[in-house]
Amino acid sequence: MNQRNLANSGITQLTAEAKDILIGVETDDLLGGAFPRKRVVHPGVMGEGVSPALRAKRWEEIMAGPGPVGKRTAYIHIPFCQARCLYCGFFQNFSDETAETLYVTTLIAELARNARTRFGTTYPVHAVYFGGGTPSALSAVNIGRLLRAVRQYLPLANDCEITFEARIHGFDDEKIAACIENGVNRFSFGVQSFDNQVRQSVGRFDDRETVLKRLGYLRDLDQASVVVDLIYGLPYQTDDVWYADLESYFQAGIDGVDLYKLNVYENSMLKKAIAGGALPAGADLAGQGRMFADGVEQMQNRRCRRLSICHWARTGRERNLYNSLNKGGATVLPFGAGAGGNLAGTTLMLERDMNRYLERVNSGEKPIMAMTESHPDHRLHARVVAQIEAGYINLRQLASDFCVDVGSATEICEIWCRRGLLEKRLCDYQLTIPGQFWYVNISQSVLELLATRQGEPIRSVVAL
Repeated sequence: MNQRNLANSGITQLTAEAKDILIGVETDDLLGGAFPRKRVVHPGVMGEGVSPALRAKRWEEIMAGPGPVGKRTAYIHIPFCQARCLYCGFFQNFSDETAETLYVTTLIAELARNARTRFGTTYPVHAVYFGGGTPSALSAVNIGRLLRAVRQYLPLANDCEITFEARIHGFDDEKIAACIENGVNRFSFGVQSFDNQVRQSVGRFDDRETVLKRLGYLRDLDQASVVVDLIYGLPYQTDDVWYADLESYFQAGIDGVDLYKLNVYENSMLKKAIAGGALPAGADLAGQGRMFADGVEQMQNRRCRRLSICHWARTGRERNLYNSLNKGGATVLPFGAGAGGNLAGTTLMLERDMNRYLERVNSGEKPIMAMTESHPDHRLHARVVAQIEAGYINLRQLASDFCVDVGSATEICEIWCRRGLLEKRLCDYQLTIPGQFWYVNISQSVLELLATRQGEPIRSVVAL
């Protein structure tokens, strides 16, 4: 980097360790060692927090107006699970039908209240995502109640994508019918692996044949897109097992797949099991990088259509619209205990504790647990993330559209080109396979450089 851009970017103020985290290191093993570690799960630059005393007022101000023009999504959180999977860091509550019925009643009240606001009714919602937790833990009756309320109280676009997360175990024909009869047109299953030993080691109940049979049932109904998540780097998941997992996906004949790297969360039972010797550690970064590259190769060999770094479509039915819109900075309306949202330049998280959630909704409040005003350049940042998710960085376009100095980001991209993480094209930089594996690091570093004003330190790196 030239000295002017070095000074302007704040890189000269970083320690050697922080520079390695920001830029990476020179290595012959790009997949395993281009950066010291994966930095974040979701890249982003935080704005200023809103104090608890001002959150309700800020919410009312937002909801009184029409909000920004653009496609919108809604996230609906179901905080119940039949079992706690070892790798999950987000478990909230075990399933209980009495508790879930009360919860769904309260959730419907929250949806109804949104329908009485200007913000909640001005523009159509193009994607609704039921996540968790495990939405399929709900009874068929409560699934139907909730879906009918969504169709009643949200202004759904005519081609709205309605995704329902589920696990194979316990998702019976009655629940499936309740989903399809009430508008679900996309099912997402956290299969993680088809291998019996791998599945059992992390708390998945059903064997490979049961999973494939159930996926085949949904495929043959031909009423919705069916996609699965596969995780690479799990305990007992060798390269051969991973290859077999990919083959099993193709054998299932379903519409799409997400290929995710295993994240071992600090509060997860998986971390404790590995630390205590109950389970072997999964693949290291080099092994995960190799698995990622093998996954990309298999998807390309089978002529799958790539929708993002991690998501692939086998058929034209799969759109992955919710994730695509959100990565691009779309408005996200949040509903339910633990839901997160993004409205009018403000991000928020709703109460995770179910009792607090119920109490606050029933008292007429939006149960906001945390609220942050987005960074002033949040639209620029959303564009960066959307570009990199699509496998490229076009700094020239960013400079033109947002009147931003991209000098320091350009210099770092040139370094990444020389190291093999990017390839320079006529108008942009394309991520190589190693660059795609490290895309969250690349995204985070570019965001931090673009968010740094002349003479300022690069805050999140300095804080490491």
